[in-house]
Amino acid sequence: MRALLHGGLIMLGATLLVAGCSKGASVSPTTPSSSTPTPSSTTSKAPTTTTTTTPIELPEPVAGTPYDAVAQWISKGAPVNATNFHSATSQDGQKTDLGENVAFKTPSGKTRCMTSNIEPGTLSCLVNLTNPPKRPAGTEGNWVGGWTDFNGQQVTVGGLHGDPGPFQSGDGNPLDYGGRLTFGDFACRSETSGLFCANTKTKSAIRVSDAGIEPFGCLKETTPSDGSGREFSC
Repeated sequence: MRALLHGGLIMLGATLLVAGCSKGASVSPTTPSSSTPTPSSTTSKAPTTTTTTTPIELPEPVAGTPYDAVAQWISKGAPVNATNFHSATSQDGQKTDLGENVAFKTPSGKTRCMTSNIEPGTLSCLVNLTNPPKRPAGTEGNWVGGWTDFNGQQVTVGGLHGDPGPFQSGDGNPLDYGGRLTFGDFACRSETSGLFCANTKTKSAIRVSDAGIEPFGCLKETTPSDGSGREFSC
């Protein structure tokens, strides 16, 4: 009897212990593991740099500049259409077709140039020279101090001309500053400082302005022949 009582007490104590533990226990919620995504590494490319090369501006020819440099500078002028310079217009508005010949003038009007069948291969210009050459002693006739003829081998400034010659047809269109006109063996570029013309056959060139005539290349000043005020020859 005593043994049964002792066993019952043990069972009762165990039951109470289990109940007490069950009632006071708490379960912590499970926290899901979180993982922060690792940003993917990207390789950035350096920006592409474009280098623009600015054309070198050639200096304007001055006295003593070699012919090749003068010719190259003239070639950098803006090309114009030669068909716009195959006619001349007189003061009364009469227009003359010059065929293959050309006529043009500087925008200032101080230099007017033409080619003609009178002297093939020669560029003739009437220049309003500030200090034109004087009439040679012992000459007679109509002296035109600014009449300039350039055929490549020779340049004459000033001459005896009883009539206007090719200029009787009038003037050609203006050759704008910076413009380049090519005809025959000649190439001319107009600038505010003057008209530069080169003869590609003889490798000679001149600058024509109211200040005078400046020779380049093989042209050297010589004693004027009869009837001219100044002369340059190769």
